[in-house]
Amino acid sequence: MKKKQKRMGVKYNRTLVTAVLIGLMSTTPYTSAGASEYLATKYLDYNGKHVAEINFLKEGQGIGAANQYLVPAASYNLSNELISAMADSASYWTNMLGPGLKNTTPWQIFVSTDWRRNASAASRSIVSNGERAARRSYRNNEFFVTDQLQNGTVYEQLTYENAQTGVLPEGKYGFSRVMIGYYSGAKRTGAIDGWWVDTDTVLPTNEQATNFAGTVRHELGHALGITARKRTRNDVTTFLPTLTDEKSWTLNLYDQNGNRAKPGMKIVTSATFADLQSDDPSISAKDYFIVDEKVDANGNGFAYFTGPNVVEALGGGKFYGRSALSVNGWESDKFDGSHIQTAGMMSHRDYSNYSVFLEAELAALQDLGYKLDRKAYYGRSIYGNGGNITNTQGYFARNSDGTAYLEDTYSEIPLGIGLHVYGYDNTVTQAADILTHGTGAVGIRVDGMKNNLIIPEDTEIHSDGYRGNGVMIAYGRDQNVDQAGTVTAMGDGGTAMRFDFGSGRSGGFEYRGSYIRYRRWVNSKSSGREPGEIYRTRNLDLTSIGPNAYTACNDELEGALVNNYNLSGNLAGKENAIYIGKTAFVKNININNGAKIQGNIVSDWKQFNDPSCEGAYDQTGDKRDVLRIQYGGKREENGIDYHQYIPDLVTNLNFNTNMTYSGNITGEDNMKMNVSGGILNYTGSANVVNVNVAKEAELYGGTYTVNDMSDRMPTGYTDETTGQFINHGTIGASAADKNMTINGTLVSDGKLQAYGGGDKGQIIVNGT
Repeated sequence: MKKKQKRMGVKYNRTLVTAVLIGLMSTTPYTSAGASEYLATKYLDYNGKHVAEINFLKEGQGIGAANQYLVPAASYNLSNELISAMADSASYWTNMLGPGLKNTTPWQIFVSTDWRRNASAASRSIVSNGERAARRSYRNNEFFVTDQLQNGTVYEQLTYENAQTGVLPEGKYGFSRVMIGYYSGAKRTGAIDGWWVDTDTVLPTNEQATNFAGTVRHELGHALGITARKRTRNDVTTFLPTLTDEKSWTLNLYDQNGNRAKPGMKIVTSATFADLQSDDPSISAKDYFIVDEKVDANGNGFAYFTGPNVVEALGGGKFYGRSALSVNGWESDKFDGSHIQTAGMMSHRDYSNYSVFLEAELAALQDLGYKLDRKAYYGRSIYGNGGNITNTQGYFARNSDGTAYLEDTYSEIPLGIGLHVYGYDNTVTQAADILTHGTGAVGIRVDGMKNNLIIPEDTEIHSDGYRGNGVMIAYGRDQNVDQAGTVTAMGDGGTAMRFDFGSGRSGGFEYRGSYIRYRRWVNSKSSGREPGEIYRTRNLDLTSIGPNAYTACNDELEGALVNNYNLSGNLAGKENAIYIGKTAFVKNININNGAKIQGNIVSDWKQFNDPSCEGAYDQTGDKRDVLRIQYGGKREENGIDYHQYIPDLVTNLNFNTNMTYSGNITGEDNMKMNVSGGILNYTGSANVVNVNVAKEAELYGGTYTVNDMSDRMPTGYTDETTGQFINHGTIGASAADKNMTINGTLVSDGKLQAYGGGDKGQIIVNGT
């Protein structure tokens, strides 16, 4: 009790320590004289020092001669909004890496644009003798950007002027280039050229547009070294024979048989190796990097990356039996090897609902030699499956050395996550406090499926920064939450308990949710049609996701995101106490003895209001498939139109105890409010499909709108309770100067009670 009184009194140590200072970004563009000026230059600072310099190229402006571009010429001018968003998104890296960076000159990043529906990034290491074209001097076995950032080696600065002929002045140059595409995602109100800008969330909100912040962070991950160094000659792909850096991404890759990559090693499939061995029986599989063309349930078809930090971050968890991260193998008949093929942001999956790196992905950067305090961003991650875990690791600010948490001191790190449950079929008890004021930070995030999260009475989770989320259930099915402790999100835009898939990486890929797997295709500029228009949509088979694209198993979407949320503790959110996203179905919310709620309860389940879910038209004018709920044996194009009301897929909000609650309840076509026991004094407004007061229960006060769904029910379904307020117990006004108002039909075989002594105190029925 003393601990709760102390925290509720807001007596916290909020001292910022050096290791978590947030870099201050310059917003003043740098311009040089005449035709050589860039569109803009942004500097990213850490501790008062320019650690990165981002140069945005104008339309037609490239770095290098026209046939020897080091950075391809820009196809169009990036908007001011995307220029600022690029800098904001990139500061994720400079803030994180800042304490360990040793560069004394800024890391140069050149940003160009491309009409294609894509984005890309790479880092260049150039050794110029001042006589030959710079590209010919490109050394594949050297990575100057990494050397600059990790060791402080000083390289020549690349400028627009000194690269015009393609022959650089003598010296060594290390820099990164980023290409920003055009309408990678679809049109959306507020989006810019198909890009959706939201830098303050770990869960993407882009809908049919493309997540800009996540894309930038992904591409700069490549620029920092997550890239396989290989070449293909005469249809034979090999790792570069000149590789020497043991900390490089490439030399920490392993094939599906556990063989480590070596310089010059040939990359083949099992079938190709079998053919080679039939011609020469003396060859050994250990001398080849073998990755099958397609991924199977055993993880063959992936390459794997590992190192001591990755093993530590996995904490005993494994991907396909390996203490390593699965890596994309063959893609479009070419070996990739440069994308971490988990559900995280560094993947090439058709669906990923992250805008920040997983802890294990950050650990991979540590294994590449970067000095970063990943525990400032993650308290603990659980990658294993089937565990019964009591987590005693809390989440707080870090000390100045980045080696320990400062107990009872709020973290100020943006986008941090106190506990991340990635695996499936776990029972996790959070037995330590989580305290953060970080922008967009999350107390607990749960993915996987069939996980049971327990928050005991003595545990406090406070994610009270701007747009913070106390607990976020973000993927899978059949999850359960038991909360007896305290969960708050009291910053602006805060949600205490969030059930939400968010969005996938792009409108040109998959959109997923409970009983939902939907694919959209978007016009490019080169198509001859309006760029950004959705020209094709399709409901994909729900249970054929495949091991290359699922997190837990191929039926991870075939069920409710959450079966039961049981609340017997304190829940408070400034924007919402409870929020249910558009693609998330929650079966039961049980408000039990001891519960206290501050904030609204909102369900947007199936509340799609954008044209991308209404189907689209191809060139012949034929209607494409509307988004469908694949439920009750109805699959793909035979699924149930999301507009329809499915009685089985309605959230039951069950009040089972004596309590007073004043927040609004919104679930006009997807929620039923049940007062199942005890006395509920309610002073808010509820917009739902049905209210039901049980025989021994009592409900006083409130305004209720109950919506009739009879005309929206699919064939074979019935629900005679919609549009009705049904009372078997006792209902009435909560005070003499207030009425209980029911907009809809009142059906009662219980007690209707007036409240005397004032000018109101009645039950007003605007209906039957």
